Amino acid sequence: MRIALVSQAYPPMVSGASFFMEYLARGMAARGHEVLVIAASDSGVAKNIREEKLEIVRLKSSPNPLRANHHYVSWAYRKLIQNLTTFKPEVLHLHDASTIGLAGVLAGKKLGIPTVLTAHQLPWFVASYMPHLPALKVRVERMLWDYVRWLEANTQAIISPTQTIANTIEQYSGARPIVIANGIDIGRFHPEPAYAGERIDLCKKYGLDPDRPVILHVGRLDVDKQVNLVVRAAAQVLLGSDAQLVVAGDGRQRENLVELAKRLGIEKETRFPGFVSSTGDLPGLYRVANVFVTASEIEVQPLVLLEALASGLPVVAVRATSIPEVVEDGVNGYLVPPKDTVGLAERMLLLIGDSVMAREMGLRGRVLAIGYSMAISIEKHEAFYASVSARGRFPAAYIRAESLRKFYDRFMNTWQN
Repeated sequence: MRIALVSQAYPPMVSGASFFMEYLARGMAARGHEVLVIAASDSGVAKNIREEKLEIVRLKSSPNPLRANHHYVSWAYRKLIQNLTTFKPEVLHLHDASTIGLAGVLAGKKLGIPTVLTAHQLPWFVASYMPHLPALKVRVERMLWDYVRWLEANTQAIISPTQTIANTIEQYSGARPIVIANGIDIGRFHPEPAYAGERIDLCKKYGLDPDRPVILHVGRLDVDKQVNLVVRAAAQVLLGSDAQLVVAGDGRQRENLVELAKRLGIEKETRFPGFVSSTGDLPGLYRVANVFVTASEIEVQPLVLLEALASGLPVVAVRATSIPEVVEDGVNGYLVPPKDTVGLAERMLLLIGDSVMAREMGLRGRVLAIGYSMAISIEKHEAFYASVSARGRFPAAYIRAESLRKFYDRFMNTWQN
């Protein structure tokens, strides 16, 4: 089968969606399929990379002002038409609903390629980057949900990684996604040390005391992830115990978070190592930690939580979006209400103070995470691609002008009202 995958972000740009897309691309290529990846260049300069069954086309791009170390393509229609015409995919899988996703829908219709879209974000998440003006956010969210309805009408399917998000999309847009979970590498993320001295070595490298408990957070350090709440909750724990905090990741909020740790008096017990690669030290850091914590409320599918669970690490998180699908309160971790820093701190203290309970929760988390293995996800995507391709190709024609006109009219009507 010939499969094309399109997104703004692709590694080395850091996001859960970009990492999963790389896993998917390489997994499909390993199964003998011809795979084309089209994404924004991470350096800004256009380039092509060719491997045995995988071709990666990086389009000329500009720095993304909202995401650290990310680039984006403002409009890619002509480049998509050019590359898709040459590659002749049987399925076009979009992993981004922004400008490159819109261009992908138009290109798929023009060339008659069966097109599907995975929802890696929701309108709420986009609105979280906007100024704190409630009326403005409401209008923008309405317009974006209207856009979701348009996408559903002009693709063969929308894929949701979790049932929670599928239900949300149906509730707000009427679209009915199919559910295929994104996968994680359970062979890389596991509880057993890679070698006998792994904990000692990693603690030395990251300035940690191997005899003291470690609280770990992994993810983007951007406003939508609410890492400031993690730091505030951890401060309550660190000031009353001998625990240490590691905040792994990078983003536009990094300097603010470092300053917050100083103001809270926990800078000596806190480490901000920046981005840590999943092919490098990250699996080991999960194994070094005693508890994983997050305050994010915007998870379409919480891959870092699954990585932590796969590593045998109990999780403290908030009860929001898809998180309760993977974290069962009192079973493999704890859930507290959103923004409840006191609750986060209390649950972290419970796990740090009871190593036997923490270990049992971690083992139960590992069992759940195995069901999200990358191998299972790739098999399900492969079967889905075959079914989509078998349905036949779209008529080779542009989306009718009146269809776009109606969408534009609804968009403007929502904005004005």
